[in-house]
Amino acid sequence: MTAPERAAPAAPNSRARLVDAVCGGLLLVAFLAFTALTALFLPLGFAMASDPCAYEDCSSEGHAVAAMITLWIGSALGAATASVGYGAALARRRSTLLWPFLGFAVVVVSIIIGVALASPVREVVSP
Repeated sequence: MTAPERAAPAAPNSRARLVDAVCGGLLLVAFLAFTALTALFLPLGFAMASDPCAYEDCSSEGHAVAAMITLWIGSALGAATASVGYGAALARRRSTLLWPFLGFAVVVVSIIIGVALASPVREVVSP
């Protein structure tokens, strides 16, 4: 008896991989541009939002510096997550489209936490 012949494995679709890598790269570049602009300009809004003197007493202030630091750390973590994940997926020949979205999620969470830190804290006074 002879051993059954095994069919050669199908060649991976190099065109689909190329399209995936290019689309993932474009998403990564757009994400990094968004992150850079967010990290540069959103802290200006944090500084203005933490000062409620225009519409109520000045006794309650937000934590603008903590909000800025949170945003910068979150932006750096999001950019690192997206970049390293994209590079690792590209090296392993896996889909690269997920990583810019994952980095975007990290940045959005840091924005939400930063906004919560920058908002003025109101003390509830019982009558």
